[in-house]
Amino acid sequence: LLLLTAEAALLKNVLKKREKRRKIQQGFWLAGQRFMDDIHRLHPVREFKPYIRDMLNSLPGFQELTLRTDIKKQHKWDERIDMKGIYKGVPLGVKCSRPDGNNKVSSEEVRSFAGALHGEGLKNGLYITSGDFDAGVVQVTRESFRDGVKIMLVNRYGLVDLARQAGCGVFREDLDLSGASSASKKRRQSLDVFLDSAFGTRKKAKSYFLYGLLLYGGYLILKDTTTFSLVYLLFTVINLLMGAGSLLFGKTLDQIDPLAGLGPEN
Repeated sequence: LLLLTAEAALLKNVLKKREKRRKIQQGFWLAGQRFMDDIHRLHPVREFKPYIRDMLNSLPGFQELTLRTDIKKQHKWDERIDMKGIYKGVPLGVKCSRPDGNNKVSSEEVRSFAGALHGEGLKNGLYITSGDFDAGVVQVTRESFRDGVKIMLVNRYGLVDLARQAGCGVFREDLDLSGASSASKKRRQSLDVFLDSAFGTRKKAKSYFLYGLLLYGGYLILKDTTTFSLVYLLFTVINLLMGAGSLLFGKTLDQIDPLAGLGPEN
């Protein structure tokens, strides 16, 4: 009975934290929507590319990232590289794309970017789009990697995450992510807690599985003596399902950082 009371208190605390995280997640999603609306109002050349340059320059690791003007473009492949700079001590090229409507970046566009990087002797590239990439683009980046050129792809979701890291627009610390103006740092801290938790959900699977096994042990002990054993069995199933969900979602969340793997080899 004491263990059951403790489990009830723990469940209440978990549900309370889950509801809090749900509200923070909703605020983060709304902020992302507002950010993308602002992005699509920018001119694709005159405003979008300088905006991306300023955003990247405010992130740790980027140095001397500059837009390449028509005067600086001396070769044919120069037109396929919008910026050059340094990331973690390694030179890289950046391509920015702000497609209209539901248009996606094609495999040929990424292949041309890879050829431009190779033509200038760059081994690292960052292709950023406010939309998405065609399915065959990943295969192009694999081929490019085998040829010695590493290209990281940043779609609209990665762009939102970079903007959050840089504190751009609606992600500034003086704004409330739910849409209302606020100078409170507590909400920002809550967002950081949520993001850390969300990006690390795969690690929580171990705890869920461990709790599930312990509860299953309680069920085996009590199954012949009391109907409370069904409560243990119920929580066993819940923990195992949550653990499986953590593994499932963790596989996606582990890939959210768009700059992971870019830079010098270890």
